Amino acid sequence: MNGEPLPLTNDSQTEDPVYAEIRDAILRDTTALGDIFRRTEQGETSDQIRIARGNERATFVWNYLRMAKAILEDDIPDAVSVAVQAKRALQRLFRENEFSAEAGAVLERRLSALEERASDPVLLAKEEKEAKSKTAEAEKKDIPGVYVYSLPHYMRYRFDPETGRTLMKVGHSNRSAIQRFRDQKRTTALPEDPLLLRVYECSDAESADQEGKFHRLMEAAGHDRSTARAGGTEWFLTSLRFLDEIAAVIGLKVQVVSLPDAS
Repeated sequence: MNGEPLPLTNDSQTEDPVYAEIRDAILRDTTALGDIFRRTEQGETSDQIRIARGNERATFVWNYLRMAKAILEDDIPDAVSVAVQAKRALQRLFRENEFSAEAGAVLERRLSALEERASDPVLLAKEEKEAKSKTAEAEKKDIPGVYVYSLPHYMRYRFDPETGRTLMKVGHSNRSAIQRFRDQKRTTALPEDPLLLRVYECSDAESADQEGKFHRLMEAAGHDRSTARAGGTEWFLTSLRFLDEIAAVIGLKVQVVSLPDAS
């Protein structure tokens, strides 16, 4: 996943007018999907793209190209989380572009296939089990930094599907704070065990200050704080994509725990 980008085209596909129409829509896309697709088309490697975008994660580029491959080639990903991201990207492309009847029909079929994969109960249960295992493993490491948690329900059923925003707990965690949150999970009325999604690493001494930066930037962008959660006041209506961008801007190393990029 961290070598050259995924191959996306062959000669027969590039001559297909429907393929060309969908490809052009992705090339015009103003989000990370479009940028990474354009860079790949221009011959940049995954490592070059990661460096240019200030992202250290080995799977960063692969995830976006896997989404593009699903949209372009009807190659539906096995991973539920990637299917969900591809579905949202395709929904956005529908909103922002006027497709021909032929291309629209093709994309409608692909959207249905992505929705079916994203709601597969067997795959969902498997992915949730893996996420819980990764959460437990990461918590044991007690890495200081800003931690992002959410509930499985909130990740499956976003409060705002168009933007991907949903409720996430964003709080600083030094060693003692991690233990407090573990204890809190057992004593509060949360209906499910939260999943750890991200750790934005920094020192113990910096973690409270960095948490404050996240909170201020989210509130300034209208990513509202929720005070209704049983777990405290660190729950925000936000997205992983936005949080990852904050981390990149303030120079924190990103550890992806249980979900891929840009959800």
